[in-house]
Amino acid sequence: MNKEDKVVEICDSTRLANGNKVNWYDATQLLNEVFECEKSWKAWRSIYRRKKGTHKPINVQSNEQATKGKYVITEVIKEKPKKIEIEVGANGTQHSTILVNILEYPLKTPKDILELHGYDLAQWELVNHKLKIWNTYSKQDGTSELYSSALTVKPKQNILTSDFLAETFAEKVKNYIVDNKRFELKPLSNDQDGYMLELGLYDVHFGKFAWHKETNNDFDLKIAEILYRQVLDDLLYQSCKYNIKKILIIFGNDFFHYDNMKIETAGGTPQDTDTRLPKMYSKGLDMIFETVNKCLEIAPTEFIYVPSNHDYTMGYFASETIYRAYKEFDTFNYINVSPLSRKYYLFGNVLLGFTHGDKENKENMLTLMQDEQPELWYKSQIREWHLGHRHSEWSQQYNGFLMRGFPSITATDLWHFQKGWEGAVRKGQAFIWHESGSKIIVESIVKKELK
Repeated sequence: MNKEDKVVEICDSTRLANGNKVNWYDATQLLNEVFECEKSWKAWRSIYRRKKGTHKPINVQSNEQATKGKYVITEVIKEKPKKIEIEVGANGTQHSTILVNILEYPLKTPKDILELHGYDLAQWELVNHKLKIWNTYSKQDGTSELYSSALTVKPKQNILTSDFLAETFAEKVKNYIVDNKRFELKPLSNDQDGYMLELGLYDVHFGKFAWHKETNNDFDLKIAEILYRQVLDDLLYQSCKYNIKKILIIFGNDFFHYDNMKIETAGGTPQDTDTRLPKMYSKGLDMIFETVNKCLEIAPTEFIYVPSNHDYTMGYFASETIYRAYKEFDTFNYINVSPLSRKYYLFGNVLLGFTHGDKENKENMLTLMQDEQPELWYKSQIREWHLGHRHSEWSQQYNGFLMRGFPSITATDLWHFQKGWEGAVRKGQAFIWHESGSKIIVESIVKKELK
């Protein structure tokens, strides 16, 4: 007895127990147990009716109509491979045609259609899809309905997949993370009092492009890499004459220039770039790993991530990568990579608040620190907000705290140049804090235009 005969026998057994009507609930349970599967009652009913010759044919539908129906494809015909065709066209497009046995339907989303043909939605884009239906007959199976599903896909460009992120992480760890003993603390002076170095290059905009004929300055991924290293090394060199007992790295604040494959910010604003997103992300990670490693050679290091408007996703990915790479290090023992837009840090008599500066208005900022951190506010006497976003140095004193904007090493892009928003001195800043609240500001000015 073949499978369909067995299906009819089991279904009829439930019919005998319940008059002239098949008890599809009982029949489905029995059939799934006998055939060790999890088909729906509609699927078993379709097989039963087809074998009994009472199955009603499904009308030919357009793809749009079919997606609004109640059916789903449950299996692909594997016994007729000659019906499966794949053609490769221009620009990497592919045309795939497969034969499917329709037991239930539809294909509700492009993801359903692509998965049916074995394509990954993350790497392929659906161009078009067509369905055809016809009836076929065989002595063994009787009359059945078949669909041909034909689609055209094209590869997505600059894919940032989970595999890429995992491979990038493994590569960076292999290249940068070595034995913890490498990072031996080096006493830099005989000062009994130690200092904390607050180090953060704000608004680097890795991936930005500017052309001097349009903006009077050049900027691209290679220039950004060179300037970042120059400024970072200069700030560390100037700070090393003090007895640095701790370094606080402030990361984020538009470190990357854009946030998705469409070359847009997190808010959807198009950007000028000279590079692909995976390359921007990989090169940017190189800079972050180098920064952490250089700091760990000087003193125990801590890390705070500040979300921002240009690279909310990419910045978070990068900060999570740093956390997972260094979380076992004894000298890298505080890492705050939460997506909270505002972070706070207490050092001795100093309370620092960090936010990018693109969301809060002035009125809110007047009370946020004391409202959100009343205990830290009480313990401190020197309180400062440190913000990015404007690419310029500014400060304003209020009752109880100072609000300070940080400069940037990035160049002026075309949009800002046309708006007339230029002229700020391009530089990096770092603060050397004493627990009493006194501070020393060190700066590194971008001295030379690179082309």
